Amino acid sequence: MERAGFIISVVCFVLSYAEPFSIFVYKPEVNATVGDRVTLPVRPSSPVSSGFWKFGGESIVLWTVEPPDLNVAYTKRKVLLLDNTSLLLLSVTLKDAGDYWVTMDSPTGQEGKAKVTLNVFPKSAPFTISVEGGKINAVAGDTVILSASPSQEVKHGSWTFGGKAVAWWSDTSPEISPDYSGRAAISSKTSLKLKSVRVLDTGEYDVTMSTASGDTRTAKIELNVVTQPQPLSISPELSSIKAQSGARVILSVHISGEVNNGSWVANGETLFQWDGTIQNTTQHKFFWIDLLPNASLLLFSVHSYSFTEFTITLESPTGISASAIITLQVFNFSANCTIYNVGLAIAVLLVSVCIFLIGKHIYVKQHRAMGEIHGKCQTLHLLQVYKIGTGVAIQPIKPLPSLDRSRIDPPSLCRTPDLSLSPVTPLSF
Repeated sequence: MERAGFIISVVCFVLSYAEPFSIFVYKPEVNATVGDRVTLPVRPSSPVSSGFWKFGGESIVLWTVEPPDLNVAYTKRKVLLLDNTSLLLLSVTLKDAGDYWVTMDSPTGQEGKAKVTLNVFPKSAPFTISVEGGKINAVAGDTVILSASPSQEVKHGSWTFGGKAVAWWSDTSPEISPDYSGRAAISSKTSLKLKSVRVLDTGEYDVTMSTASGDTRTAKIELNVVTQPQPLSISPELSSIKAQSGARVILSVHISGEVNNGSWVANGETLFQWDGTIQNTTQHKFFWIDLLPNASLLLFSVHSYSFTEFTITLESPTGISASAIITLQVFNFSANCTIYNVGLAIAVLLVSVCIFLIGKHIYVKQHRAMGEIHGKCQTLHLLQVYKIGTGVAIQPIKPLPSLDRSRIDPPSLCRTPDLSLSPVTPLSF
């Protein structure tokens, strides 16, 4: 008996000086997202005989230990007790957030307690970067903003072009590459602003952003820079046209500048509509109308009941619009037109007759004047008589040659002819 008592005394002495029973907690606070599978990890300092887990003052797991098995006597929720007495929660919800207490008993009757706090966060949307306009058109010299918006708060990001950095930032401190000094800037924390863009700036720009948790995304924006385009304008050859019924009419227009799309509309009804090129046109139901390659309109046969107002509208690639209106008036050939034409013919005839009579009068007057001049010259020549000695001799006058009145020289017409006398024999009386 004395020996047995001694052994018990020794055991009690050893137990009294042994390390006290405790529960070690690997992670006092555990973070999770809705739907996650979560383990609340603990480890007792020595074997246990029983234990339980509580949440919100209510037991959720009870167990006892019969070496080498762990027997779960009670579970209230979708949980599992691991062999090391840690607790496994399946698909946590926001209601599962809070403090979890674990209590264990050692075979010697010692008790240990520990607490694990679980934080459950709502499931957030995936991190994305949205860009405003995947393709941007600009004119050289313009200021352009490449807009990019992250779905979550970002810690740092960068813009690159052609593999070279343009701008980058960390938290709220942006930096600009020396090659873009004075031309580039970070706008609205994550967008890129380019001033006085050039044709060489045409290409793809990459933006990369990362969240505080390390989630990284990249997006692209394409920039197309062109030189200053020629202003779009439409000049109709005639803004108002009058045509006879049945005539063939062309509504001719002259276009300057680049055209992206256009249309012809008559009295509110669309005749033609095209996008890109004239060849790409919509079908139309008017067989007597056709669209020419230069965007002019051909009307094969017009009538008084045809359209009266035609409008052409064009739009440039930059969105600038121009339009022109051509009015058409169609008339029928009537009796009034016949009377007008007959009157015109009579007037022309009368004018022709007057011109003929005036010309004839002038001709007769000139002919009469030339005849008087010729008569006077003949009389003058017949009256020339010569005295020779004591007698009188008369020199016969040669007949005047026939006159070509078209070649009359009035100053020389009455010159005295050569009347040289040949010797004659005096006559005795």
